[in-house]
Amino acid sequence: AQLLTEMDGIEGREGVIVLAATNRPELIDPALLRPGRFDLVVELEYPNEEERQAIFAVHIRGKAIAPDVTVEELASLTPGRSGADIEAICRRAALLALREWIAPKIAMTRVQITETTEEEGPTSLKESEQSQETGASPVLPAIHFMIRPEHFARAIDEQRERYAVQEEAEESINKQAAGRQRLIEMAANMDGSGRPPLRGFRLWLA
Repeated sequence: AQLLTEMDGIEGREGVIVLAATNRPELIDPALLRPGRFDLVVELEYPNEEERQAIFAVHIRGKAIAPDVTVEELASLTPGRSGADIEAICRRAALLALREWIAPKIAMTRVQITETTEEEGPTSLKESEQSQETGASPVLPAIHFMIRPEHFARAIDEQRERYAVQEEAEESINKQAAGRQRLIEMAANMDGSGRPPLRGFRLWLA
């Protein structure tokens, strides 16, 4: 309501253009589309495969991507996805790769501290604290951070599952709304006796 009030208030000003964008046009309140408000609607199609390749190329540029990751393969796995969806996939894939890269380091550090404590006794903990103060760190195996195809595949699958759940919930809400509207219409069509009005015609035979 506040947005509509503000828009109606600037109606007389020249040189003021209000633009808005959404990827869910079916959820727009019809009041927003009345003349003088957002009365001009431009619909853009989802990017095709070639355009998705270009979008993926932008979002993976400068990142540690495995050599076997190709924008062609990623684009073929994401039909019907918007630019925002593709950006979310790239971010999620990078996060999955980062978690996989950090997990062995944390596990190895815990194992080394535990083994040292069991073998050398209480003094090992003190030595460990001294080594931390001097900047010494345990030797860990070299694990290179890399975003691989399986990270992208998992990110795409997670997004697909999330959208499926969301669409199912929206379908249930739409069915409930349609049922309520049907009950309202039935109540409006009832006569004073509480029964639906008679329809059709009567035929008397002599």
